[in-house]
Amino acid sequence: VPARWVVAVGAAQVAAWQAIGDDPVHAELTVLTTCRIWRFAEEGRHCSKTAAGEWALGRAPTPQVVRDALRQRHGDPAARIDPAQVAQLLAAVGARLAEVREGT
Repeated sequence: VPARWVVAVGAAQVAAWQAIGDDPVHAELTVLTTCRIWRFAEEGRHCSKTAAGEWALGRAPTPQVVRDALRQRHGDPAARIDPAQVAQLLAAVGARLAEVREGT
């Protein structure tokens, strides 16, 4: 599968999550899968959600949302994931995916 197709599907998924808005039940999945999509767009590498989250910690405009998603994933159900930070991450990654797709 060509990388550009993978990035296009990822961009469509990020846009769909943006349209849904706040979805606390799926916030961890949304954040960490967004990190996976982003890493693939940047490096052409598939990786686990955990590895993608760790990769994104130093790059995300809102690293706390990634930390919270990782905490929740690793067994802390009390870790709250801020919907405003999820929205910021989706917007930033969506913009970056658009740049990648345009070749910039």
